[in-house]
Amino acid sequence: MASPPDTSSLLLSDLSSGTLAALQEFLGKQAKGHGSKNVDLDLDQVQGLDQKQEEDEEELFRENWGLSQFWYDEQTCKRVAEEVMARSDGGKTGIACVSCPSLFRELRKNHKVEHLHLFEYDKRFAVFGNQFSLYDYYHPLDIPSHLHHSFGVVVADPPYLSEECFVKTAQTMKLLARDSTSSTSSTFSTSSTSFTSSISKSNNSSISSSASCSFVVLTGAVQREHVFRYIQARACRFKPQHRNKLGNEFCIYTNYEPSDNLGGWEDENDQLQPVRTN
Repeated sequence: MASPPDTSSLLLSDLSSGTLAALQEFLGKQAKGHGSKNVDLDLDQVQGLDQKQEEDEEELFRENWGLSQFWYDEQTCKRVAEEVMARSDGGKTGIACVSCPSLFRELRKNHKVEHLHLFEYDKRFAVFGNQFSLYDYYHPLDIPSHLHHSFGVVVADPPYLSEECFVKTAQTMKLLARDSTSSTSSTFSTSSTSFTSSISKSNNSSISSSASCSFVVLTGAVQREHVFRYIQARACRFKPQHRNKLGNEFCIYTNYEPSDNLGGWEDENDQLQPVRTN
């Protein structure tokens, strides 16, 4: 088993030519929108982003609703970060953040994580150098080979509340998972096995003991059945909240029995509520 890659440094030289070009393009568009004729990469912006630049960082990483970005509030980020730190032995087994940049930033800001990586479509996050990989869920297996099966904890926040989006995100999660024995092929079984009968046959110990990698998913309650079907994860009692309140109810799902920090799993009767579709 390969050790997780060291992704702790943040240097301009760490950016690949493709990533650097993507970042230059983004900053150029930002400058154009503010009426500037010329743009150069601000070395402090790319190399620093330390604590004293917190206000600048907030400005740089404002939500982009066009990319279905809705940042989680402070309490949610804090609780989930504490949970994944505990599950990853303080970050030593590696933490992958798939489409969840707000958690990634919380971990970088308030926790010492030896091995942390963000897989994200938004090119602004290329400022984090070798801790960033450009990621498009439409191409779930397009992941740098040296990062395959490298993480003890994989956290995902799929950008859309559809089965197709979750299926592809789950493929990425399994490809990143350390010691994964699950298939990462381009297809999943979509059998209509009853969600209620499947979960009623599963007890806490059987789910947790079978998980070689800890999966944490933040997504809508309407995805409950899909999350259980594809990664055998169940909803926690603690409900995540966004900075800007959304109409959809969201849940945190884990494929292991979560700590009291997330309130444990919901009661089985709550888990068995059918998912309504219009």
